[in-house]
Amino acid sequence: MDHHAEASIHTLIMAKPGILRTALHAFLRAIPAVEITAFADTPEIALKIAHEHRPELIVVDVDVSESQTHVLIQQIRAEHSRAKLIALVENIRQQMMMLNSGADYALLKGFLNEELRNAVLSQTEGKDRTRTSADERRQEIHVHPPLRPCSGPGSSASQLPKERIK
Repeated sequence: MDHHAEASIHTLIMAKPGILRTALHAFLRAIPAVEITAFADTPEIALKIAHEHRPELIVVDVDVSESQTHVLIQQIRAEHSRAKLIALVENIRQQMMMLNSGADYALLKGFLNEELRNAVLSQTEGKDRTRTSADERRQEIHVHPPLRPCSGPGSSASQLPKERIK
């Protein structure tokens, strides 16, 4: 049997088709232990895939549907307690909601590189590790200031000096 296949973390990504899903796929594929086994566009499809394939890692984009993602995380946590759940969120309110729903990590978009990599790699370190309580997970949150848009009124890019074109 292939040793690499045994060590793989079977992963489900729930995100709408587009830039985030493509970037997430590329990012996770670059981590040697991760094997992307399925994609889901909706929480309903994600739940069906989770029942059928029992992924060890589930990464969900809360933008798909905040309220449905909240319920999805609760259902997956109740039925597949060993799966690691990573929610990608827009703000602190969503972060707390997803952690309270049972997500292992709720990471703010825009600050994903190291945090996402560390969250995924923690799956390889502790497959037999018991889940921490919601209070302990809340203490692990790194609070970051919200991102400012790259362009548009009020952004730092729009405040840069503009050269005159002659």
